[in-house]
Amino acid sequence: MYNNRNRMHVNTGSYASCGCNNDTGCSCNTDRTYFDDMPLAMAYVPWQDWNQVYEPCQALGEGTIFPELNLPFLGRSVWKR
Repeated sequence: MYNNRNRMHVNTGSYASCGCNNDTGCSCNTDRTYFDDMPLAMAYVPWQDWNQVYEPCQALGEGTIFPELNLPFLGRSVWKR
């Protein structure tokens, strides 16, 4: 179902998947399982009610047709350190 393009890591030979050099030996645990047969993600998307919608030109400018999804982008982290 899924092909090798979806691999999380491709080992080209000289370095193990943990970053060790194979020529000098490696003490890392390299018995890792690749998740080739698993989907990338599973999303939960709640149903969107069509209460209000923007006009097409305004929706294009806002990036959404739903006013309730039009949230401000601050361009910075909102976490306080």
